[in-house]
Amino acid sequence: TRRTVAHEVSTIPEVLVLEFSQRSEGIERRTEELINQFAHNQGRLPTVAETIVLRKQATVETRAAKRHPEPFDSLSARWRERAERVTGLTPDELTAATLNTNRGKPMRVEDFNDHEIDTLGVLAVAAAQSRKSTWNHWNLTTEATRLTHGIRLASPADREKLNKRIVTAAIGHSLTVDTAFHAAPGVESLQRADGESVFTTHGGARFTSHAILGAEAYLTDRGARTGGPATHVLPSQERGLSDDQRSAVERIGTSGRHLEVLIGPAGTGKTTTLAALRVSDQGNPSLGIIEIRHVVGVLVGGW
Repeated sequence: TRRTVAHEVSTIPEVLVLEFSQRSEGIERRTEELINQFAHNQGRLPTVAETIVLRKQATVETRAAKRHPEPFDSLSARWRERAERVTGLTPDELTAATLNTNRGKPMRVEDFNDHEIDTLGVLAVAAAQSRKSTWNHWNLTTEATRLTHGIRLASPADREKLNKRIVTAAIGHSLTVDTAFHAAPGVESLQRADGESVFTTHGGARFTSHAILGAEAYLTDRGARTGGPATHVLPSQERGLSDDQRSAVERIGTSGRHLEVLIGPAGTGKTTTLAALRVSDQGNPSLGIIEIRHVVGVLVGGW
């Protein structure tokens, strides 16, 4: 139920974790009680904001009274006694059992052959194109990092080299959609140390894939086709639409195109326009309307 993913040492016994997590367990129990009380009194479950307030209340109510200061040696001895009681292991035995687990030898970047790197590059492109229509070096680096997150490597340097190899392979499986500006040969004042133009964003070249271009071609073709469903019942003035909104409803509703896209800045009334179009089309159930704000944002931002 974590909202943020966190790493834990897998070899620490669960009974030991629970023994030293009694504070959080108490907060969770009290929070659940408060939520049940809220639902009983209000006849509904609390909203997210209300749940946060209830959890804060539970945190305060379950907080133990302040104790007199206790020497660290005394605290450590008590902690060791609790750990030994619930695990049956002495602190030394518990530490050895945790650290000496055979998990295999950490990998080095040289352990990955070209075929494995190429496969990871393909997976990085697949992940990138599931989120964006175009991507750059840094997007691919993010996907490579996600792919290798669970691989145990010998050093941070090995991880960096591995990710760079994956990004190189991913770029090889991508298509370049723009060309970086290059300074005139010999004009060193307009070049970085690696020869790259100072007018370019480092790693900013954009890429796409055959799959994205194929999807774009499909949508373009559908947008050019006519003979699709159309309506002839246009909204009246009483619907409160502006001239632009009425024009959009008329254009979309009567075009007969297989695909129409309505684009506008936030707050310009796109949802209201689509609602009016839906009302106008009550007698024509074959006209489908859908809001795809995120997809539109990715398509527009990518180009």
